[in-house]
Amino acid sequence: METLTKMFIQTGILTINRCTPQSSSQYLSQVLVPETAIRLIAEDYSNISLDVANEIMIDSKLVMNLDYTLMTLMIIMVK
Repeated sequence: METLTKMFIQTGILTINRCTPQSSSQYLSQVLVPETAIRLIAEDYSNISLDVANEIMIDSKLVMNLDYTLMTLMIIMVK
């Protein structure tokens, strides 16, 4: 997020007019961060399609959520 802020907000590329109705920070976190992640995933997997990269990101989120839920349950059970 810090790098994208430097690249787009501090340089004046991303202005309030360009991201309306969102604020520039909302646009960064809700649009540019996920889009950047998808493109990095596609690049890491030898240039797979962006749709496939998006599915990988969604699957990763589901696994992370499941891991967190299981870890929380284990902590509760230990107590």
